[in-house]
Amino acid sequence: MADYGVTPEGWKAKRSADILDETGVELAEIVDPTTGNRLNPDFKSDDPAMQVVKVPLNQTAEGWEASQLAYNQFNPLLAVGPAVDGLLEITGISRLPSTSTILSIIMNGTPFATVLAGQTISDVFDSNLFTIDQTVTFDVSGVATATATATVNGPIIVTNGTITKIKTPQPNWDSVTNVSTIVTGVIEEKDTPAEVRRRRSNAAPSAAPSDSVQANIANLEGVTFARVKINNTLTTDADGIPAKQQACIVLGGNDTEIAKTILQRSGCTAEFFGDIEVILFDAQGEPNPVRFSRPTQITMTVDVDITVVNSAIYPTDGDQQIKDNIVLYSLDGADAFGITDGFDQNGFPPGTDVIVSRLYTPVNQVPGHRINSITVNGSTTQIPIAFDEVAIFDASNITVTVS
Repeated sequence: MADYGVTPEGWKAKRSADILDETGVELAEIVDPTTGNRLNPDFKSDDPAMQVVKVPLNQTAEGWEASQLAYNQFNPLLAVGPAVDGLLEITGISRLPSTSTILSIIMNGTPFATVLAGQTISDVFDSNLFTIDQTVTFDVSGVATATATATVNGPIIVTNGTITKIKTPQPNWDSVTNVSTIVTGVIEEKDTPAEVRRRRSNAAPSAAPSDSVQANIANLEGVTFARVKINNTLTTDADGIPAKQQACIVLGGNDTEIAKTILQRSGCTAEFFGDIEVILFDAQGEPNPVRFSRPTQITMTVDVDITVVNSAIYPTDGDQQIKDNIVLYSLDGADAFGITDGFDQNGFPPGTDVIVSRLYTPVNQVPGHRINSITVNGSTTQIPIAFDEVAIFDASNITVTVS
C-alpha cells in the first residue's frame, strides 16, 4: 500500500515540505554536463531558478490538499457543504432552511380604517425591519391585532414594546407596538447538526424501539427536538416514568402527527406516559389514546457583572447586546456567532444542564469589557435540568451591571 494517497489509515496527502524534499533528492542525482558535478538544489535560497522550480511544486501540494478534501466528502463525519446535502438526500431528508422571526403586534388608528398587508415597521434604530402579514381593519375602539414577519431570516431577539416605528405611513394609522414573539427565526442548518440529524434518521428502522420512535418523530415537519425514554423496570424510575411505560419529549411539530408516529412506531403493548393526550382511531373505529409531553419551561434569571475597560469600543447598546447574545447562544450555541471550533454548538436543548461558564462565550462577543461574574438563578456553577425540562432565556430576565 502506498505511503500517500489511499492508505490503511485513510487518505494521506503529501505536504509541501515532503514534495520539496523528494524533488531535492531527485535533483541532486542530476549531473551538470558542463562541470561533471551533481546539482545542489537549495529551495531556501534566493536563487531565481530555485524559486521558479518551487512554483509547480507548491501547486502540486495544493492539488494533494484538494484531493484530501474530495476524499473526505465520502466520510459523513468529515463531509462539508454540498456533500452533506447529498448524504441527507440519500437518507431521505434535507437541510433545514432558515426561517424568519414572527411577532404579535397591536396597531392603533381611526376606527374602521384599513391598513394593507405588507407595510413595514421597525425599531427606532431601523436595525430590525418587519412587514405586516395581514390586511387589518381597526375596530370601533381604533385597535387591531396582527402578526409581522422579519424581512431577513435568522434569529432576531426583540424586546417587547420596541418595534414602534412605522416605516410606511398610511392614512388613519397612528401607532404600532410588538407585544410578544410568536416564533424566533433560525439560521439555515449547519453541517454538524445536519449530520447528527442524518444519523438519527438512519436509526428510524432500528430494532431498538426507543431509537426508532425518536428518529421518526425527529423527522416530522416542525420538530426541532425529540427524546424517547422507556422504563422497562417494574417500578417508577428516577425521572418519574411509571413502570413499563414510554415517555416522549417533543419540541415543535403537530400534536396529531407526533401521536400518529408514536403509535405506528411503538410496540403493540406500549403504554404511553405524558401530559398531552391525543385520541387516534383505528380502522375498526376503536380509540387509541397516545400520550407524550412538551418540555417544561424553566426560566433562567441571569445576572452579568462587567467592568468597561475600553469605552471607545464598548457599544452604546452593549448591555442590550450582551442580553441578546445570551438568548441567541441558548438557542444555537457558539454557531450563532460563527464559532465552529472548540465550543459547544448546540445551545441548551431540552434536558441539558445549564453550565454557567458557557455563558462567557456569548458575553465575550461584545468588545471593550471584562467579566467580573455571571450567575444563573443564583448559581455560578450549574443549573440541573431534568430530561423533560428546557431552560428558557429571555432578555427581560437578564440583568447587566456595569461596575
